[in-house]
Amino acid sequence: MKSIITLFFAAFSLGCFGQKIENQLKEIAENVRTEIGSSMLDDMLASMDDLQRIFVSSQDVSDAYVHIQYLDPTSVEPDANQTEVAIHKLLGSELKTNVESALPEQYYTIADHIKPNIGVYMIEYYEPEVNEGYRLHAFFYVKEHWVFIPNAYEIFLAE
Repeated sequence: MKSIITLFFAAFSLGCFGQKIENQLKEIAENVRTEIGSSMLDDMLASMDDLQRIFVSSQDVSDAYVHIQYLDPTSVEPDANQTEVAIHKLLGSELKTNVESALPEQYYTIADHIKPNIGVYMIEYYEPEVNEGYRLHAFFYVKEHWVFIPNAYEIFLAE
């Protein structure tokens, strides 16, 4: 009986943690919408330490670091009529198998580069009654904070 109660509380805590993470990303999504052109996303670009927590090999980390050096995330601009926000997520371990996800299909090809326990998140802004909209990806939650690597799949396109 004690193990069942422990399992219940562990599952409940994990669910609450997951909801907290999603709420934080929704708050980021709203801030992106209201602070278009701001340096907020630029400030969220992954550091070398963050990259080491996300990617599998030192070569992956090095490639990602080079990718980030040439980015300008201040050009992010969802349309004003895209008032709805959806959060999509897959773990690195799910990228190979969950091809029905809303994440761009290019992410399935880089599954071997992302650590299995790391979530890949995408914010999607869309108009009410419209199924698809402006996609902003990829976000990662590492070491108690959010990091942003725009179009992270592009790091490995040349392979």
